[in-house]
Amino acid sequence: MVALLMLLWSGGATAGECDDRVKELKSWMAPAAERVGRGAFASLPGLAARLAPAPLRPTTVPRHPAATIEVRAEGYAVDDKPVADAGALKAALARHPNIVFAKGNPNAAARGLLVAVHADAAASRVKPALAAAGAIGEKRVWLLFVPAQAALTPPPVSPVTKELESAGPDVNRIVQVVRTTFEPCPSLIDTMRRASGMFTLNRLPLMLQELPAGLARCRCATPPAAVASILWVLALRDLVTAVELPLEQAAALPWPADVPWRRLAPKVLAAVGRQK
Repeated sequence: MVALLMLLWSGGATAGECDDRVKELKSWMAPAAERVGRGAFASLPGLAARLAPAPLRPTTVPRHPAATIEVRAEGYAVDDKPVADAGALKAALARHPNIVFAKGNPNAAARGLLVAVHADAAASRVKPALAAAGAIGEKRVWLLFVPAQAALTPPPVSPVTKELESAGPDVNRIVQVVRTTFEPCPSLIDTMRRASGMFTLNRLPLMLQELPAGLARCRCATPPAAVASILWVLALRDLVTAVELPLEQAAALPWPADVPWRRLAPKVLAAVGRQK
């Protein structure tokens, strides 16, 4: 680990030194890239740690979901913005700009709802969330789970670790760290600009492929360890997997009040699997 830390830390290198650092970066990224190749994608910051586990599986999740509903132990949320109850959830979805735009524009990119149920939420709280989705015209949703595999290894400490930790979930501060860190390497900036214009689920595969290549082109002018830290915070620590759930099928499932979602989730997954 010490050798990896020293290898990844410093920016600027000879071609051979940079090649070694990029290889180490790609080796660290490989387990995450494998999961992304099997359908995992990045969720809202900090969300994955709150979810029940499920095996990775191929998914039909929309490339640019319209919104993410959270079912929390208390209350709900839409795109990480809390709402008090199911009625407020329905109202928040009805006025969500992506959903409003999609209703009048058949070619709208943002489609479909993700439903992230916290593992400790009562299973009975899921049904009102699904009903709210149905009330705005959705026919199906995608339940989110954390992949049921060993946790990914965080990257070594880097020159930007403390800045990223200090930024917390503040997107503007994270973006500033990314800009400042990637500035010495224009190819990294170019990759991030390209990613920002893509469908949500297409961004991470591009970043995993192009950021190491960009580092090689600028001869590691940005420390590879900093790239690893940024990738971790932007996406890799929050990988999830999605399972499609037709709302008609969901209505027929039991949603007991005294059972936490972590205990009911395997039964729901089994029921969905039987319908495939």
